Amino acid sequence: MPLSTTQQLWPRRRLGLLLAILVTVALAATGAAIGSLYQAAVRQQRALLTEIAHSQARLLEAAAAFDQRWSKDYPGGPVAATLSQVRKANAHYPGFGETGEFTLARRDGDRIDFLLSLRHAGDGPSAVIPWQSTLAEPMRAALSGRAEVLIGRDYRGEPVLAATEAITGLGWGLVAKIDVAELRAPYVHAALLALGSALLLSAAGAWLFLGLTNPLLRRLSESQARFAAIFHHAPLGIALVDAEGRPRLSNRSLQRLLGRDAEELARTSFTEFTHPEDADKDLAQYRRLWAGEIPSYRMEKRYLRRDGGLVWGSLTVSLIRDDHGRVLGAVGMVEDVTERRRMQDQLTAAYERAVEVEKLSALGSFVGGIAHEIKNPLMGLTNYVGHVESRLADPRLRELLGRAQRQARRIDAIVDGVLHYARDGEDHRLERIAVPDLVASVCALLRAELSKQGITLELDLPEDLPQPRSCREVLEQALLTLMLNAMHALAERAERRLTVAARRRGDAVEIAVSDTGPGIAPALRERIFEPLFTTKPPGTGTGLGLSASQRNLSRLGVTLSLDDRYTGGARFVIRAPIDAAPDLAGES
Repeated sequence: MPLSTTQQLWPRRRLGLLLAILVTVALAATGAAIGSLYQAAVRQQRALLTEIAHSQARLLEAAAAFDQRWSKDYPGGPVAATLSQVRKANAHYPGFGETGEFTLARRDGDRIDFLLSLRHAGDGPSAVIPWQSTLAEPMRAALSGRAEVLIGRDYRGEPVLAATEAITGLGWGLVAKIDVAELRAPYVHAALLALGSALLLSAAGAWLFLGLTNPLLRRLSESQARFAAIFHHAPLGIALVDAEGRPRLSNRSLQRLLGRDAEELARTSFTEFTHPEDADKDLAQYRRLWAGEIPSYRMEKRYLRRDGGLVWGSLTVSLIRDDHGRVLGAVGMVEDVTERRRMQDQLTAAYERAVEVEKLSALGSFVGGIAHEIKNPLMGLTNYVGHVESRLADPRLRELLGRAQRQARRIDAIVDGVLHYARDGEDHRLERIAVPDLVASVCALLRAELSKQGITLELDLPEDLPQPRSCREVLEQALLTLMLNAMHALAERAERRLTVAARRRGDAVEIAVSDTGPGIAPALRERIFEPLFTTKPPGTGTGLGLSASQRNLSRLGVTLSLDDRYTGGARFVIRAPIDAAPDLAGES
């Protein structure tokens, strides 16, 4: 795998960083050592200057005492004799080191008179420095009677390390000094040498280290690049999850699946984008995983997308451990199974419908055969009863035979309903149906009964409704069944209102029949379209009306359903496509 420009530049940056670290460490160690040596040298020089200044001062005091006793007749007196001896001795003393010297001075009013020739002022007359000047700081300390070691500016203005002494009896001051630059020079030179050596050695060491480690680091870099490519381009959603359930690291597939970016996922627990019905189960398994009770777990659950959508995912979660068994985190992998779940649900529904159709077909064939066998003798029985009834003179017998005739006719109606339900479908004549006319024709059949029962009929039928292409007879029969059921439901109600409304919904027209009756109990809603199931009292319903209507409508591509969200009664909806299904086009 070719390396990117950044990966190619990384060894150079690493070499520079390593070189900087090595040089810094070497300089720090060398600087500390040189600094310690310098401080030790300064302490040693301080002690040496102190000893020299002290001994010379005491020696001058002894010479002055001697001249006070034995040189009183010297021109200028004993002090001049002492000074003369000191000057003769100083003339033959070049000083110590490159800059070290003794200086002797006295205060004359507001000035300092140096009594000896100065090493750095040539062989001319001694220097005179004003007392208030910033120069000759060590000599001012000596003439002020202080015996100390200090760093200050001498008569030239150069920083010096000096030891001071006051000479008792003469009023003189003595200073033994050496330039600070002379003290520092060898250590500065050593520091420069150390710097050069450190740079050379560090560069050599860094180059050697890079040469040895570069193959390993290159392989590591390539391995990281491969891992990143696999991680971010994997078709599965992958995340590294912490103990609190936050995906600290997620790949692009997971981000696309959930509609959320990496930063949002990193600060969000997975329970916040899991469907509430699945969150508790997932969280319980995740806690068991971190508790060490299970090594991994799998489940299918629903995820909530940022845009409000819902997706199904097949989730697998396991812990990540290092070579010592310590838990580093959890890795979760999610496969998008939304389409598979949808197809599975469709397949299940289709299978259930196929099984139901097969059962109904078998039942229809069986019942149809029995009904045909019953109908012929039933017609004969009805005719015989009618013939006997017409010839009887006894009113009581005529009443009993009338009851038998009505029961026989009821049986005949049930048999007709069974035969109608058991029909395997006949050719349907498809036509454009004006829904207001369809509703008006059915209402005309029921208008007298509606008025008799005190039921208010409300119609909501827009004039500009599209005309669906379907079979008028089947729609009329279904609408009639719905309205008759609604009228029966309103029989015991104080408020009796039946409403028929129609609206266009997408590529279909919906005809809704609603009432203010007691409604359908939730426990019965799944059974109301089953054959032979009825909610009416015994003797008042066959249980075939809704089932037959739904079956016949479905053959036309029309649906009949109960509106579960409707409150205040029952509401059934017929949804008829504006254009007939392609497989029905040949039946028109």
